[in-house]
Amino acid sequence: MVTPLYRCIVAFVLFMVGGVLPASAALMVAPLPLAPAGDPGASVDHDLTGLAIHLTLDATQSTPATTHLAYDVALADDATATAWAVVGFTVIRAWNEGAAVGGPESPTAWSGAVDAHFADWATAGAGLVEGDHLGGFAYTIATTAVPSQLFVYWVTKNGADPFPVLSNDLPLVVPAVVPVPEPASWTLIAAAIALLGAARRRV
Repeated sequence: MVTPLYRCIVAFVLFMVGGVLPASAALMVAPLPLAPAGDPGASVDHDLTGLAIHLTLDATQSTPATTHLAYDVALADDATATAWAVVGFTVIRAWNEGAAVGGPESPTAWSGAVDAHFADWATAGAGLVEGDHLGGFAYTIATTAVPSQLFVYWVTKNGADPFPVLSNDLPLVVPAVVPVPEPASWTLIAAAIALLGAARRRV
């Protein structure tokens, strides 16, 4: 979908932008366009009016030493004749994120790959269309900390050639629900007896 050189340029721009962003926020108020891949003179309409992409990251500590990162991408319907679609999704991985454990998980009709600095998904089909959302983009990392990541969406407009749109914010992280174990019954009883004893001593 994109040459290695172009992808490196995208990564550099993203990390430069990422250095001035807050640690956490709700993603994408207004996406920032990049030049289209391939011929710089290609006729691609880069007007992003009406494009609204929302990303949710569900980070779950799947084992004591790994974290499962699952992404859900939603494309809002702009209620106009413009037909947007997302046909690719790239995660720019933090340099200190740690190794990926196993291969990526991919939605139906999508293919994915993870390397040291990128997690890429693409489809040859219609992709994610307006008014819908798609989950199933996921992989596991060998660290317990939620990484700082940036994202590129490969979008089409009215069926034209795909071009990249980078997020200018970070995703909303949905923290994993960690159950707090209740104390054993004997512990509760012992605590109650201790409180009663302390109350009697005060009298």
